[in-house]
Amino acid sequence: MLINQLDDEIIKNLSQSELYILHYVYDHPDEVIDMSIQELAKAVAFSSATILRFCKKLNFSGFAEFKFALKQQNKEIANLKKPISSMDSITSLYDDID
Repeated sequence: MLINQLDDEIIKNLSQSELYILHYVYDHPDEVIDMSIQELAKAVAFSSATILRFCKKLNFSGFAEFKFALKQQNKEIANLKKPISSMDSITSLYDDID
């Protein structure tokens, strides 16, 4: 599941702390990808356990899987923003979307 496509039901079940974490991740995705769980916990001023609960509420097995999904999402967004040149073939454009 992509972070920017969360189900409303999941968001409704997040605590205030978890909503704060979600906003932080949404505003700083490139930074979060390179953080450890302890570094993110320090950045948002919550415990590592709160970060882990947040990840599990989003249906990830843990923080590593959450970061992997975030990294994939960032790649997809970067591909969508990539300018298309007249030299690009339809096949290469399609491959970028996948």
